[in-house]
Amino acid sequence: MEPRPWRRGEQKTKVIRGTGILSIPLVDSPGNPLLDPKTKQPQFVGAPPKGWDADRVDNLVPGTLKGIRAEGPGGSIFGGEGPPGLDDSMPRPIQHSPNSILDVARSPELAMTPKADRRKIIHDMLALPVEGKGQFPVDTSAVSVPFGSAATQAIQRIEAWSSLRPPAVHLVVDPVMAEGEGDYSWRSRTISLSAWIPSTLAAASALVHEFGHHLEWTVLRKEVDSEFAARVFGKSRVPLTTLRKWKALAGNPKFESMLVYPDVSGVDPYAGRDYPNGQTELFSVGLEMMFQDPSRLAELDPALFLKVIDWLRGS
Repeated sequence: MEPRPWRRGEQKTKVIRGTGILSIPLVDSPGNPLLDPKTKQPQFVGAPPKGWDADRVDNLVPGTLKGIRAEGPGGSIFGGEGPPGLDDSMPRPIQHSPNSILDVARSPELAMTPKADRRKIIHDMLALPVEGKGQFPVDTSAVSVPFGSAATQAIQRIEAWSSLRPPAVHLVVDPVMAEGEGDYSWRSRTISLSAWIPSTLAAASALVHEFGHHLEWTVLRKEVDSEFAARVFGKSRVPLTTLRKWKALAGNPKFESMLVYPDVSGVDPYAGRDYPNGQTELFSVGLEMMFQDPSRLAELDPALFLKVIDWLRGS
């Protein structure tokens, strides 16, 4: 696989902070509310509307279910009777449906919050209950700190969303590779990242992209290939979009032969890159965007947003 060129810059979203917008509680990965260090009260994105009950849990936002011990056969989880035997002192994580996560990601209220807050809210909603998590063994012994720390945290973030169990992958840093580039070798199951990356976030994003290739090649090949073919051909053998050179790379001799189906995804023309061996960039681009800015992925390609979740969960 040829390394992916690094693209600088990103669109900025204007941040509006104020009162009157729907507040969304901040939670950690298991779904427990984050408390303010000083007041010890739950933290929210935005200002809580009048009459907001901090203990209320909406099925479209991160949080935990709190049941009430039931005397009878059971009832509503939010009031009156709870399921028999449910201990209200033991909150349990919510596994949100893909559609409910998409609804929050595309909500006007979330669009008014800072990018980092939006990312955290969606990432926390993606986290699975402990019993559903997969294992992502990654050998980072050849990676220096803090690069290695950022890489490990990035993989752990994706691992928390997934029930997949891919084989181990090796991670190495290549001092010769051009700035920002990454590469995945399916033969040796090795991810190579450039030693010249502008930030740890950029390094983590590049790693997530290449790790997407590892997941696709080892456990998701059939599913991703089927989706890519549907986006290119539909139900016919005639391409729905034209294969052509990627204009964004014009003038770069290393990539001048790159061919893409530019209409495969609204996220990035690179998602439509054509490979002779049938490999795609669709899942890697979607996974990278889910890591960087999931709300933007939901806005530009909601179908891919849902597919990324389904693929990670093994659905």
